[in-house]
Amino acid sequence: MTVQIIRHRLASLNVPNVVVVHVPPGDITLPFEDASFDAFLHHDVAGTLATNPVAAVSPFASLTATLVQEAHRLVRPDGFAYFGVQNPYGYNTWQRRMTLAQSASTPSSPSLRRVKRLIRRAGFPPPTIVPYLIEHDHVSEILPPEGYRSVKNSLSRSERLKETVLGKFGARLLAPAYGLICLKGQLRDTQLQLLAADLATHTGSPICPGFRRYFCMPGKVFVTLEHADAVTENVIVVIPKIPSVREGRRKELEVVTELRALSPFLAAKLPTRYFEASCHGEIYFALSEIRGITIDRAVPYLDRLNFKALDFLIRLSEITALATTITTEVYADLIGYITATVSNIYPETRARVETIDNHLRAAVIDRPLHKVWLHGDYKLENLIFDPNTLDMAAVIDWEHSRRNSLPWLDLLYLITYNRMMIDNLNFFDVYRKVILSEQFSTQERPLVQAYAEAIPVGSHVRTALTALFFLHHIGFRYQYDMRMLEDMQNILSTLHEIEIRLGKSR
Repeated sequence: MTVQIIRHRLASLNVPNVVVVHVPPGDITLPFEDASFDAFLHHDVAGTLATNPVAAVSPFASLTATLVQEAHRLVRPDGFAYFGVQNPYGYNTWQRRMTLAQSASTPSSPSLRRVKRLIRRAGFPPPTIVPYLIEHDHVSEILPPEGYRSVKNSLSRSERLKETVLGKFGARLLAPAYGLICLKGQLRDTQLQLLAADLATHTGSPICPGFRRYFCMPGKVFVTLEHADAVTENVIVVIPKIPSVREGRRKELEVVTELRALSPFLAAKLPTRYFEASCHGEIYFALSEIRGITIDRAVPYLDRLNFKALDFLIRLSEITALATTITTEVYADLIGYITATVSNIYPETRARVETIDNHLRAAVIDRPLHKVWLHGDYKLENLIFDPNTLDMAAVIDWEHSRRNSLPWLDLLYLITYNRMMIDNLNFFDVYRKVILSEQFSTQERPLVQAYAEAIPVGSHVRTALTALFFLHHIGFRYQYDMRMLEDMQNILSTLHEIEIRLGKSR
């Protein structure tokens, strides 16, 4: 039954060249001819298969001598096998046991030594071993030979501890998981080595072998490479894995180029180099690294960081401000495209959004406004700070950016994501309890007041901008699935509250 479900799912997604087979518990071979595949992949870095009693009835569910021998049999002479395995002695495992006051019982996942022994006995040469960091049961980062270097939340104790534990030697022993690459044929240049060679032709400076940081995110990979001359800035390479990420990077490249030319102040907060290239058919984007840290959790000095973020936001708005009066034509360009986008993405909201659109027109038509450059995802996680001085070094992730757009939205993003981070609330709760009702905390009020003095708007327009912030978020920043009951209820109920609020302000 499970096989049928998987086949149906693959067919519905139009995924070609996939064969799904069922291996009964008693079998010891896979139903394929010798040397049938270029690669054999077994990835279980969360130890899910090893600890799942249902999956464990099959000898191919967890890493066994039989499975590794089958991998060697099925891979062609110039192919490779890959095994991603959990480390039963990883620092995160011991940390979890200490937190839960559990005893260190016998690990269920095989140790690295045992996996290497299985690989050797199957006939593979010694594997290349790559240590992994794991977040939410997925590989989040590949650790370099020098060990873990924190570039996020390094002001926190937990990050400083992680740097200490996963240093040059600890990363090899205490990493949460490993990837083992077993080449059956001769050693070939890796994609990373090919990328470094191609990058050197564009920068005019040789690139050091290896990497400084290798970070994985949905739809993209970030790799930091070092120049051999130790003078030229390091290079961050972004490798998009899906078309939407590729197009987002192209838009960001265009935005960064224009902003750099607009003002020396803005240029100082952006990469000095940013270009698109291709290596052996794979598109990548390269930009110069700006050293510093980002923040996505409550850390010391949070108030100071927020005021640094506000200072840049005000300067950005002031530099790009363009006074206008909201005529019907201006409304269509500034606001109408937002309401139209939400109606198209979420047809269930169309009637309510049309009512909101009428309220918005009544609130803003013929009123003055300063159009500004919108970042579109302005939060501490997208800002780089100097960990020593707490000065803001750069602003990243401009793919949601828009020229000559609405003011205030970026400020509301900053406040909203801070509240989500500090109070562990979801977006809808923060929007309804804080943003829509304007129930700002004592730490948030000075931010609102400072921005209001720099980019003033009338009360009716400000109420409209508060509503448009929500519409922008669900239309451009994050798209929700209306098939999920919770998402549908949150969106519809929030739109209803916005409709009531706008109706009262008329």
